[in-house]
Amino acid sequence: MSHALLSVSFGFAAAALQRIATDPQLGLTDEQYLYLRERAGEMDLSVVEDLTGANGDGAS
Repeated sequence: MSHALLSVSFGFAAAALQRIATDPQLGLTDEQYLYLRERAGEMDLSVVEDLTGANGDGAS
């Protein structure tokens, strides 16, 4: 159970970092944007891919 909880928490953290990285009001530099995206991908790549549309739109 603790492993499942840990996996979910990493997914939430990755989603939060992805959201922060793409918030235009923060005015992040390209380096800051890439850093946050890389950290999010390290936490849970599948969540980042889903949020960015890398896995398609589910229509195919």
